Amino acid sequence: MSRRPVALLLAATAGLALAACGVNGGGVDRVERPATAEADATVQVVDLAFSPDDTRIRAGDTVAWVWERARIEHDVSFKDAPASPLQRSGSWQRTFDRPGTYDYVCTLHANMKGRVIVG
Repeated sequence: MSRRPVALLLAATAGLALAACGVNGGGVDRVERPATAEADATVQVVDLAFSPDDTRIRAGDTVAWVWERARIEHDVSFKDAPASPLQRSGSWQRTFDRPGTYDYVCTLHANMKGRVIVG
């Protein structure tokens, strides 16, 4: 077997392993995309900001991030879970099962920050 097919197989396997750890297990809250259920809180993804930048919810609640006619692409990236896709429209959501503070950023725009505070 040549190196290229082996490299592709390893990359695919690693991607599946990471995805499996990030959804409904591995110590990470549930991550769904795109938003399919009614959210308990909504964050707008606009120009170079999240609005609101702080969101307070209860354990078990779901936050939806909504892109509406953004001029440039953004994502929502947490240290402890998979990031949303880069997009200019649409939605993405995450359910937070455990209390804590969850900081997130747009990986393309370092000044774009937000926080979910789960009580």
